Amino acid sequence: MPPLSRPSHLPDPVVYQRLLRDQQRGHRALAVLLDPDNVSLDEAAHLVALSHRHPVEYFLVGGSLITSANPGALRELLRRE
Repeated sequence: MPPLSRPSHLPDPVVYQRLLRDQQRGHRALAVLLDPDNVSLDEAAHLVALSHRHPVEYFLVGGSLITSANPGALRELLRRE
């Protein structure tokens, strides 16, 4: 039987642990939430380009109700950049 995969609505354990560590150390970090229903891939690419000049520690992908087919493409864009 193949191992169960982590449900996509749960935070990545590595990212979650890093967030906790940063908080405990008093480290300030900038996180940008991208809602796949409200941002196009072109807009997301522009935000990623801006993040090279203005460091963003975390890009979070999500929203209250995701109805677009965009979340996977958005995550792939962020991974590539």
